[in-house]
Amino acid sequence: MTLHAPDGSSFSWQIVNSPSGGFDASFRIERRLGGQEYTESDTLHALSRETAVGWVRTKAAVRGFDARQIK
Repeated sequence: MTLHAPDGSSFSWQIVNSPSGGFDASFRIERRLGGQEYTESDTLHALSRETAVGWVRTKAAVRGFDARQIK
C-alpha cells in the first residue's frame, strides 16, 4: 500500500506473515528535499500484527503522512 503527500512524497508499507512466526513489517519513503531525492526504509519483526501496524503508523506520522489509512 502507498500513501501520497501533496508535495509528491510517498510512503509505502507492507506487513506480512513471517516464516519464523509473527509478522514482518517494512516501510519505504521517497521524497525530494532541496532538489535531491531522498529514500528511507526500515523493517521490523513483531510477534503481533497490532504491534507491526502501530510501528508503521508511528513511522508514517512522524514523517508527516496521514497514518489513519494504515490498517
